[in-house]
Amino acid sequence: MLTNSSSSICSFNTSLHPVTFSCFSNINHLIHYYCFTLVDLLLILPLYLFILWMGFQRWRSNKPAAGQNSHTDVLTYWMAVTEGLSSFGFLTFSYGIGTCRTAIMTYGYFLVSFGAPAQTVFHCLTCVERYLAVVHPIIYMKLKKSQGARVRNVCIALGWLLCFGMFISVSMFYPHFPTIAYFSSFAFIVMTVSFCSLAVFCVLICSGLKSDQTKWRIFHTILAITATLVLRLSGQSASMAILHPNHIAENYCEIFLIGFWLCLPSSLVAPLLFLHRNGKLTCQECNVRP
Repeated sequence: MLTNSSSSICSFNTSLHPVTFSCFSNINHLIHYYCFTLVDLLLILPLYLFILWMGFQRWRSNKPAAGQNSHTDVLTYWMAVTEGLSSFGFLTFSYGIGTCRTAIMTYGYFLVSFGAPAQTVFHCLTCVERYLAVVHPIIYMKLKKSQGARVRNVCIALGWLLCFGMFISVSMFYPHFPTIAYFSSFAFIVMTVSFCSLAVFCVLICSGLKSDQTKWRIFHTILAITATLVLRLSGQSASMAILHPNHIAENYCEIFLIGFWLCLPSSLVAPLLFLHRNGKLTCQECNVRP
C-alpha cells in the first residue's frame, strides 16, 4: 500500500507500471538513485568506453600482438557493450523521473532489464574461463587456437539468446517482473560460478600456494573477483526477490536501491583488470633527452 508524502515528486499507478516506479515518488529514494546513476556515468562508463576504444584501435591496426585477442579480452569487450546499455538505461530512466514521463521511464526500465542479465552472463563466462585456465590448463591451451574461438563465440551467442529470452519474458509479464523465469536461469548461473570458483581455490591451495608467489597473486586476484561477483549476485537476488507480486516487502525500495550499489564493485573490477593486463595502469618512466 502506497502512502502519500509531502516530499513526493511524481505519482505512479502501480497497476499500469512496475511497483518499483513508486519508489521514486519519494525525494530520498530519488536522490539515492541519482547518486548511483552519477557514479555509474562518471566512474564505470568511461572505463568501458575506453576499453571499447582500445578494441576498435586493435581491430583497425590489424596487428595481432601476443595475448591481444585472448578470450578474456573478447569477453570484456562484450561486457563493455552490456555496461553501456545499462548506463544508457539508467540515464534514460533518470530523465524520465525528472520529467515525470512514464513512457521514457519504461524505455529505460527495458534497457536495464536487458543489460543486467547480460552483464551477469558475461561475468559467468569469465569465471568459466578462469576455471579452465587453472584446473584444466592443457584443455585451455588447446582452446586458445581457432577451435577455442569458435567455442567462445558459441557461448557468447548462447548468452545473448538467454538475455533476449529474459527480455521477452519481462515484456510479456509487464508491469510485473518475471521472478520465476529470472531465478530459473539465475540458479544455473549461481551454481556454475560456485563450482568454478571452489574448484579454482582448491587447486591453488593444494598446489603449494604459499611457496609460489605467482600462484599467491593469482589467488588474491581471483578472490577479489569472486568476492565482487558474490556481491553482484546477492544484490540482484535481493532486488528481484522482493518484486514477486505476492510477496512485496514493506521496505522493498531500500532493498531494491541497495541491490544496484552491490553490482558496482564487479563492474569496476573487470575493466581495471583489463587495463592492468594491457599495461595501462602501470607507471612508466619518461625518458627525457638531454
